[in-house]
Amino acid sequence: KALKSLKQYFLGAWVAILTITIVVLFVLMIELSATSKGHTEKLDVMGGNVPSGSVNAPVATVPPSADASYTVPAYWQDAVNEAADKVQGLLDEAGRDAVVFAWFSDVHYDLNAKNTATGAITAAVMDKCNISYAISTGDMLTQSVLGSEEAVVKAYEAAYKMLSPIGSDRLLQVEGNHDGSWGVIDLDGNGKIEDGEHYKFNMTDEKIYNYMFRQHSGDSRRVYGDEGTWFYIDDTASKTRYIMLCDVWSEHTVNEINGAAVYNQMGDYGFGQSQLTWLANEALSFTEGGWDVVIAAHVPISQDSFRDGDVARGILDAFENGTSYKGTSGEKGTWQYVDISVDFSRSHTGEIIGFFSGHVHRDSIYAELPYPVVTITSNVNTSYDEREEKREYGTDNEVAVDFVVVNKRTNEVNIVRLGVGSDRNYKY
Repeated sequence: KALKSLKQYFLGAWVAILTITIVVLFVLMIELSATSKGHTEKLDVMGGNVPSGSVNAPVATVPPSADASYTVPAYWQDAVNEAADKVQGLLDEAGRDAVVFAWFSDVHYDLNAKNTATGAITAAVMDKCNISYAISTGDMLTQSVLGSEEAVVKAYEAAYKMLSPIGSDRLLQVEGNHDGSWGVIDLDGNGKIEDGEHYKFNMTDEKIYNYMFRQHSGDSRRVYGDEGTWFYIDDTASKTRYIMLCDVWSEHTVNEINGAAVYNQMGDYGFGQSQLTWLANEALSFTEGGWDVVIAAHVPISQDSFRDGDVARGILDAFENGTSYKGTSGEKGTWQYVDISVDFSRSHTGEIIGFFSGHVHRDSIYAELPYPVVTITSNVNTSYDEREEKREYGTDNEVAVDFVVVNKRTNEVNIVRLGVGSDRNYKY
């Protein structure tokens, strides 16, 4: 009986030891699994493959304020992929000598706009090809008459919501003659609204800045001029400077009786003393050689409709040729008067890749100046080119967006069209 009790004692002890061993091994397995998972997550993070929900996940590479949840309409997908493949092929050929940017103009957006895919399709190609900037050359708002300043503000909000996939830090824009203009007035009192009686009220430069340019104010890379409606930004990797000009600037004087603009920006185009001084002495000033410039404005500089266009062209010609320039325009003592003197013969200069504009609502390349002047058709369906293919909303020819690829080694520019129209190319 005593022997039987001893056997039962030893059997119980072995069961207890075995149970403890199993528990210890189970705990060790849990800790080993957790350690292994931690190492795996760290390796995944280092390799860019981040587990869902990991606290170590890096911030997504989406431009600040960009809408990362955008969707490309299905009917655009093939065209987007084709354009991206073309752009990538040109980038692969140029390598480090490549400069690339997206470009569209004359969006003329309103609350009933149909060109709602522009932001998404532009961002899709930019994301696929790692494109840093998209240039909008003015006339963001509708060409139909807006009845009040409040309607202008709502149109701005709708337009930038549509463009949000691009992101404010990637969007480089200029002011157009339709931006910030609204209202009609019966100037001759005949009871009819006729030509010349539209868009008689203009936002001030301060309000234009608030609704068009303040969204970019957090981007410290931008160097602004006095009004905040012209600036430049550098791509240091390719040694390219993007200069965004306001060529619809005018003094904001209003009629004391009816409040209408005395100098209406709808047809009064120019730069002004402050901006041209900034262009000559700051924007086109470089401390080393090898820099080229992309210039953008709403109205093509080749047009004769500028009050101080001769002076602006004189500055750009002198920069391109490495010479000096002195010129004036307007009556001395008035706000239209400009007086510029600049000498590029003793400083570093570069080449102007192109002067890119909208306004004329047609594709063109003007080669009669020392630098090319390139225009693009309107983003919305308001082309002035009778040869342009008929657009149809809901298809991949409803809007027009360009992707400009520059090869600085060969001085060749290839423009890939996404949407209605054709690819283009030129040399500078």
